[in-house]
Amino acid sequence: TGRSEDFLAAEQEFLRMPQESLTADDLRSWGVLYHYMMQYCASLAHSKLTHAMEHPDASGDVWCSAALQRLALMGDTGKGHEAAQQYDKLLAENPSDHRYYLLCATAHHSIGDNERALAIALDGIAKFPDKAILHCCAGDIAKTLKRCDEAFAYWRKTLELDPDMLAAAYSMGFCYEELGQIDKAHQVWFDITRELDTRGMPIARKYTADLAEKCRKRME
Repeated sequence: TGRSEDFLAAEQEFLRMPQESLTADDLRSWGVLYHYMMQYCASLAHSKLTHAMEHPDASGDVWCSAALQRLALMGDTGKGHEAAQQYDKLLAENPSDHRYYLLCATAHHSIGDNERALAIALDGIAKFPDKAILHCCAGDIAKTLKRCDEAFAYWRKTLELDPDMLAAAYSMGFCYEELGQIDKAHQVWFDITRELDTRGMPIARKYTADLAEKCRKRME
């Protein structure tokens, strides 16, 4: 029907049915419902994110965040290669805007074209060396390429340029864990937790505190 309330009402009907008595066709129908709900929600998400980008009061950060989310959505819905082609064209048309280097690099990273992605990010850094988000992006791509020394250098530069960009610190923590350097991971999670305390972010703080505690137990 194209109405959220109808999808939710249908879901409730399935949930009210005795689960042990569900037939194969009931389960098939339930799965079809979720499939259609997913398509419907993906379409709505793409529309709202596009409207956010086009809104007259969209700040640079909001625009970029919406664009990155829309890019992720396109990847999730099988349109990652299409997105990469789109951002190749947009970057060529907007070479003086650092955000298009970020989005183009991210698009190629999302489809596994990692060498190309890193090259784009580094081109952006050469032109905009003070943009922390480009260094963070380069770090994440380098990590995917298993070039961890490079990745840490980019993440550290990110935090030097913008100490509030905790995404780089999170990436460092997870990378240290993957490398088995649990003491360093523990210190990262401890430092992030302390920072989140000062920001008054209890839910995010609990997550990193739990990560720090798991590392502490592994160090015993």
